[in-house]
Amino acid sequence: REFHMTCAAEEASRFLHQACRGLPLRRNSHAQIPATAAPEDRFYARTLEHVLAYFGSRVLYPARRAIDGQEACDFSTACCEKLMHEAVRSDRDKFDSVARKLGYTLGSQLYDAYLRGSVSRSTLRHWFVAHIEESGKARKVCWEIVRKVRVGRKKPCASAS
Repeated sequence: REFHMTCAAEEASRFLHQACRGLPLRRNSHAQIPATAAPEDRFYARTLEHVLAYFGSRVLYPARRAIDGQEACDFSTACCEKLMHEAVRSDRDKFDSVARKLGYTLGSQLYDAYLRGSVSRSTLRHWFVAHIEESGKARKVCWEIVRKVRVGRKKPCASAS
């Protein structure tokens, strides 16, 4: 009924990601990740889809709200692994929710890193064309993104307890 630029930009980014991967001919919107794939592979593939969709939506519509400092975490690979284990032990709604939150946060941080010059267009292209249906590939790409967004960022200050 209504046109929302943020939704349109995100869907355009999802389409671009699918097109870069060869537009698989499947009915499932999260196409070529086989149902038989390990839960860890499905989690990281889903997260990566959200990362690239959120990032692309910010590129297409820079006015989209960034994930602010209170919502964002300074993710590490260990933090991602902890979230993944939590998600795969949960029901589908929780699984999707955790993947989306992690993906949107990393996508927002990726956009900021891109603006800082920490991420090149060729690196982004590499991530968009990655065959995330291959075992372990989505995890590898997510960890590459985590490393890139952390480059040039100040380490969080230890709060006084």
